[in-house]
Amino acid sequence: MARIFALAGHASSDASISHLLSAEDHPEFTECSDAVLENFLDGLIIDRRGSRPNVQADNPGPAPPRLTNNMILKKVRIALELREEHILDIMKAADFPLSKAELGGLLRKPGTRQYKPCGEQLLRNFLFGLGKIRRNRGPVAPPTE
Repeated sequence: MARIFALAGHASSDASISHLLSAEDHPEFTECSDAVLENFLDGLIIDRRGSRPNVQADNPGPAPPRLTNNMILKKVRIALELREEHILDIMKAADFPLSKAELGGLLRKPGTRQYKPCGEQLLRNFLFGLGKIRRNRGPVAPPTE
């Protein structure tokens, strides 16, 4: 995990990662902030798919909006190279069926007419279904160069 954080330019120690992964009732538990989660997801994308060639470190552009459930869903989708049918299968495995139209609304930009906010329950079921499928199919192999 420290290597994945480093890929996104976020230095993280083994102790801080351990605190993030601790149970909530553990005295050293640290809640994962939006910034930390976003750095991890960005590092995961870089680890799985490689860095984007046209991104300039000197000019980061406008500040990104607050991390939303829709953004988390999109970043996991990008990192794991999930297609629409994969996400629908994951949701079906979690006993939370989703239509193609609903999924399309989740992946749209905010402000568009078809945009649909991703709720906590939907994201939780997506992550649950993803874990369920990974247990059944085994770990995902890293991409080959």
